[in-house]
Amino acid sequence: MWLYTKHGFVSMVRHRDKPDTLIIRARRERHLRDIVINPLSESDERPAIQHTPEGDYPWRCEVSVSCAADLVREIVHEIFYDNFKNACHRTHPDDHDYQTTLRHTWSTAVRELGAGRAYAHSGRSDAS
Repeated sequence: MWLYTKHGFVSMVRHRDKPDTLIIRARRERHLRDIVINPLSESDERPAIQHTPEGDYPWRCEVSVSCAADLVREIVHEIFYDNFKNACHRTHPDDHDYQTTLRHTWSTAVRELGAGRAYAHSGRSDAS
């Protein structure tokens, strides 16, 4: 599962050899630290970040499925914005690469999956 948050982007997959474990992977160490490591700093489960430069995601950690579910639940409870891309910009205004990634992801989804009727007729190009 790909997860875009105001703190960054991670990918979550089931561990091949540990059925109760997910591997959370990131292209940037800061994204993994902000989404997983920092929220778990006072938890019983404190995953270690592994640097895997030969992998498609150079940063990863392992967490239990229940811990990952708790992390996602917390991310949902932190949604106090009405525009995702703007919230990301406010959270990390200097992360221009992530801002660009979000814009490209959004415009690709509109192009490939279609736009909502209200958006299609609004003439806007900046909706979230």
